[in-house]
Amino acid sequence: MLDKLDGKPYFPWSRNFAAEFEKEYAYRIEPYLADIVRECAGSTVKRDYWSLAGKLYSRWFCNNYHWCREHGVLYSFHSSDTGPFALKDCPRSSIFAEGAFLQQAACCDYPGTDHELLALDGGTHFDSRFYVASASWGGGGANARTPDFNVTRRDLRAKYTSSAAYLYKREKALCEAFAATNWGATHQDLRRIAAWQIMQGINFFVPHAVHHKFHGSTRYFAPPEFMSGSLRRGLREFNDALTHLCFVASQGELIDSVAVLDPTENVWRGEEHSLFDLCDKLNRMPVNYIIADTNALFKEPGRFKYLILPGIEPNAALRRLLKKNGCTILNANELEKLPLPDIAFDGGEIHYMRRRLTDGTEMLLTANIWSDRPLTGTLRFAGKCFRTELAPGEIAVFNGPWENFRPADCPFPRLKLPEFKGLKWGSSNIIPLPVPERFKLHNAQKLRRVYFLIHREATLFLDGKELKDGKIVEFLGEEYRKTVLNNLNDGTHLLETTHRGNDRTMAYFCGNFAVETKSGQEFFRKHMAYYNFELYLPENPEIFLTPRSRAPQPGGWGRQGAPFYSGTATYTAEISGIRGKTRLSLGKINGVCSVKLNGKPLGKRIWEPFEYDLVLCRGVNTLEITVANTWANLLDCYQAGGGLPNHP
Repeated sequence: MLDKLDGKPYFPWSRNFAAEFEKEYAYRIEPYLADIVRECAGSTVKRDYWSLAGKLYSRWFCNNYHWCREHGVLYSFHSSDTGPFALKDCPRSSIFAEGAFLQQAACCDYPGTDHELLALDGGTHFDSRFYVASASWGGGGANARTPDFNVTRRDLRAKYTSSAAYLYKREKALCEAFAATNWGATHQDLRRIAAWQIMQGINFFVPHAVHHKFHGSTRYFAPPEFMSGSLRRGLREFNDALTHLCFVASQGELIDSVAVLDPTENVWRGEEHSLFDLCDKLNRMPVNYIIADTNALFKEPGRFKYLILPGIEPNAALRRLLKKNGCTILNANELEKLPLPDIAFDGGEIHYMRRRLTDGTEMLLTANIWSDRPLTGTLRFAGKCFRTELAPGEIAVFNGPWENFRPADCPFPRLKLPEFKGLKWGSSNIIPLPVPERFKLHNAQKLRRVYFLIHREATLFLDGKELKDGKIVEFLGEEYRKTVLNNLNDGTHLLETTHRGNDRTMAYFCGNFAVETKSGQEFFRKHMAYYNFELYLPENPEIFLTPRSRAPQPGGWGRQGAPFYSGTATYTAEISGIRGKTRLSLGKINGVCSVKLNGKPLGKRIWEPFEYDLVLCRGVNTLEITVANTWANLLDCYQAGGGLPNHP
């Protein structure tokens, strides 16, 4: 419904609204409706109107919750929970569409939130911050990722959720995570998103999503796809890591929590607040804080030592009650008055979470949230100094039984990436052919045993002749016709694709060849759009084919004739003249890698740092590195990367 409003304000109503309003507030709402719509009603009337709308909306959740409790079932849900935006800033602000989140979240066992998009702030699709990723067929992925990936200033959804869990003494705070991150998402990307959520208080993840077909609307609703591509290859490691971090981040209790006053009622009145800026500052300080509404503060006035006001004033009764119970009230510009613990890190800006275990031990979690590069420095905590390094999205734990951090300094020599002797591809090369489109195909010499995969709703013409023959095979969960050409003569050919159905789909050209593409204007014509991705076709696309080489070339797979390749490749090398312990650093990999040394598996790496500690024997040592990339190359048709980019 909100999508149909075209940015206009939303004013909820129901058949029983007027009667419920009079029962709740002892006056009639009808005389004020015109003023509410014109947004010129008095602040008290506006607050009462929106407050009741939220209470009526929440009844459904509350009824579900009570039924579940009566039948021994745990209940959870998430709302859009955008944070307390004014309508002028966010037409889909949840406090107007759904009501006060902290009151709504009381009606469940596990308060929940949602995270979508390839960005730390997963709420940007609600307003003007929404970045639509795009790419051109065969081009690079510069536009496939938002430049604001690290910006979290206006994202308080996880903090509201964990605050509700804290206020209502719930043991879990849930996040439905990783939707709509598109086919180029890696474990490294998802790790950074998860780290932001965990450090904001989330400790229960529900990953999204699995697809039942790979064309049409379902293919494009909410990648990633955990049952295919490189995400599948590292799923166990990813789940195990998140499970462990959620467990550790749930132990004990937050230390000396500070309360920040929820400004929802003030926004309903039409007043301004500084909550987003205030919380952004607190997120970068060694301070634990909770967003609390007036109901929670009245209920337990002695629970917090400090209450920080985000540019708003509590009512006089609450102020008196808090002071009576020993709570110090500070304005947003008085953060220097907070008694900060002796915690510091000299290597950059990191996120902190302090917890006290049942035996009194103080434990510290730290995370590299806002930097795209590793942060190296000395952390001072609990009277100790730790020299450590944090990769982007990495969470380290200091002190206590779960202490786990990476020392910054390598205790033995680093191995320079060796010159590789061989490269074995895991499957045929492949070229996605958007339907409908025309391509010029140039092959320098005759190619043998190439084949086309043509979707059942598509047709493909080679030099004006429709390719009709072939057997039906399953590809990407759909029926495709596989047409094999025993010989494709050298020269220039014309490929034309058309479709019979309504959905945009693909045909694929496969074989043992290397690929180079050329075209005119890159973003020449939009081919299709879905949720938060747009695929463009370049002007006059041309494909150049040469025999596939097994000799590794410098750079990623795009430079080795595989710009659209999504799959695996194994590099082999021989190392001699070195003996003993050494560390192999593979640099940034767009996917997953695994290593064998002298035939012995050394494990899998799914995110930074892609490093291995090797023990080299006397003589010649054989090294095998297998790399898998994402499905963006194949399904989104751009060069998202693959391989070992640091190969000399």
